[in-house]
Amino acid sequence: FYYNDAGVQIDKLGRSVLARYLQAAGVDEPFPEDGYPGDYVTEYAQALLASDGKRWVDVPRAEAVPAIGLRAGEAMLERIREDLAAFGVRFDHFTSERALGKSRKVEEAIEDLRERGHLYEQDGALWMRTSAFGDDKDRPIVKSDGSLTYFASDLCYHREKMREGFDRLIDVWGADHHGYIPRMKASIRALGHDADKLRVVLVQMVSLSRDGVPVRMGKRTGE
Repeated sequence: FYYNDAGVQIDKLGRSVLARYLQAAGVDEPFPEDGYPGDYVTEYAQALLASDGKRWVDVPRAEAVPAIGLRAGEAMLERIREDLAAFGVRFDHFTSERALGKSRKVEEAIEDLRERGHLYEQDGALWMRTSAFGDDKDRPIVKSDGSLTYFASDLCYHREKMREGFDRLIDVWGADHHGYIPRMKASIRALGHDADKLRVVLVQMVSLSRDGVPVRMGKRTGE
């Protein structure tokens, strides 16, 4: 189970929880327009207030958001584990995007691609020639600000699978990520492996109701 605990999602989760936490603490705080609206955000914010008191009220946003985001992400991961158990699904290994990014493995994957001649610089960013391997256009792997794209971590994750000797990779993605398949297969080819070893199963979101009333679902990190 590869879960997102870094980047945009964790920042948004941190800002969402912090806003609900401050509101619960009596602070007139607006909720982020792009925040996660799920009840689980409010529930966690209230639990945070109960455990930490008003500790985070005066902490600078730049410090509070990432700290709260990581803690909330860990709590959400536990809820995901509970959901999986309810479905009778068990994963032997959980891989953290944050831990992967901190390791040397991503840099090794990028250097591998560089040595193979599949990278180039443009507009201050580092791009991969995925179009040479079946993708409709090239993709950035390092942004102009030096931060990694999701694609960089994803291709590294699949590279490690291949290096460990797995002869079949089955990914389960949300249907909204269907356009991501060509670039993932392109990266596997670029790394010198057989892209047919990768099979992507797409699943669709469903609408849930309780007593005939639609239940609004908030996006969870690690989805």
